[in-house]
Amino acid sequence: MREIDTTFTTIVSLLPYKLTEYKPGLNPAEYIINPQVNGTPGLTIIPNNAFYLVNTDPLADAKEVRSIKVPVPSRELADSIINDYTSGLLAVEAPDAFPGLFALKGDYDEPKLVMVKFAKEMAFFRDTQIHWFERLIAIADDTWSKSHSPIAISSLERDACRMLGYKRDWLNPIPLEVQEKCPFCQNPINSGAIKCVTCGEVLDKKKYAELVGA
Repeated sequence: MREIDTTFTTIVSLLPYKLTEYKPGLNPAEYIINPQVNGTPGLTIIPNNAFYLVNTDPLADAKEVRSIKVPVPSRELADSIINDYTSGLLAVEAPDAFPGLFALKGDYDEPKLVMVKFAKEMAFFRDTQIHWFERLIAIADDTWSKSHSPIAISSLERDACRMLGYKRDWLNPIPLEVQEKCPFCQNPINSGAIKCVTCGEVLDKKKYAELVGA
């Protein structure tokens, strides 16, 4: 067995979809987190070579600017990626209802090894993810009972329902006539919609003004 490099960090994902996280100003700035596939956790190694370029003299002439590299420890970066993603999610309530995302010290590239060596962590985060999925499904159930609108159910809520194998009326495919996407949030909208029900952006200002009497 090869020696694990503990200067690296591995993000373990039990989510059924890939994540793409951006860190403006950081080099590299894009991080793609691999998903779980057929019960096998996704592993993404975060190297120890990330850095920010910092201008030591903001008042210096542009031609004379001398920037220095400020390194970012891999564990700090991994934790930041996880926190940035989870902080804006609906229905998250740490530590009991939380996505299956966690960081390990070292550059692990063998899912089977991770599943055995970190069995307790895997079990814990599988449970927290199930609880999170259940909370998402409960929210979707409530939304559906009030609106019966397929576009009111988010893709995240649909993923949660599929992952747990639940059956819901709102899980049916969105009809073709409502598969247009909001240009602001990219969620499905009804054809000819005047206002997005997801993000609240006005899509047709003229018709909106006529309706509200503005």
